[in-house]
Amino acid sequence: YVIILENNENKMEGNNLRNVMKKWKGLFLCVCMIVSLFSVTAYAADLEDIFGGGTGSEVDYDYDVILDGSEYTYTGTAITPQVTVAKVDASGAVIEGTALVADTDYTVEYADNVNVGTASVVVKGAGAYLNVIELKEEFLIKQASVTDADISFKYKTYAYTGKELTPAVNVSINGILMDAANYDVVYTDNVEIGTANVTITGKNNLTGTTTATFDIRMKKPDFSLSRAYNQIKVVWKERSDVDGYEIYRSTDGKTFELVKDTAKLTYTSKRMKKGNYIYKVRAYIK
Repeated sequence: YVIILENNENKMEGNNLRNVMKKWKGLFLCVCMIVSLFSVTAYAADLEDIFGGGTGSEVDYDYDVILDGSEYTYTGTAITPQVTVAKVDASGAVIEGTALVADTDYTVEYADNVNVGTASVVVKGAGAYLNVIELKEEFLIKQASVTDADISFKYKTYAYTGKELTPAVNVSINGILMDAANYDVVYTDNVEIGTANVTITGKNNLTGTTTATFDIRMKKPDFSLSRAYNQIKVVWKERSDVDGYEIYRSTDGKTFELVKDTAKLTYTSKRMKKGNYIYKVRAYIK
């Protein structure tokens, strides 16, 4: 109860009573003796009206956290949505002029914001809001699709070995290399010369399936050239995994002519005219 002694000289109300009650941190039981010079009136009052009401500098802590989205796609890096701390109306729209200032009125921390699942944003008050505001908002990180990824290998072409070739696969999304724990790889047609196929299936942070290819070609034989008068001799090392060799010749480095198909390890061009000559030796399997 707030007790007001009504006359022209004596009043206990507003800040005077508030100061008394704050000093003693409790609710007084005031016993007032009625005398002929005074009339006594009792008013019911809520404690909040006593301690929190009145005029002066006050801080309103009724704020919400608004993110620029509720769902985000996995990127392989930390996801940090844009944060607004403000009052909102019944429809959830920000009330103009109520937004707080980041790093002045509050700080932001993120948790579990890399991998697929539920991530969170924790807002803690600063300045006038220090130790008073602490808000949390969650958002969802969903799987990215491997169909949106760039698939590559260290090389576009690999040399034939007679065995399965399984080059490492690089899966990148927006320039970020994905961890291999997020996909499975299956190789097919990866022994013989030709085009090998690779199937990539997402798991964990990735979903979907995509394919890629690489070429398998016969390894080029090591060879050397020698010249004697008007003859050019080509010599190469034997390859046990091939059936024969094709020798090509060019005078401009652009157009090559097949000049010999042989199982031997040498070839000699005779009666050559003066000029520049370029040779290639190709091994093959029938």
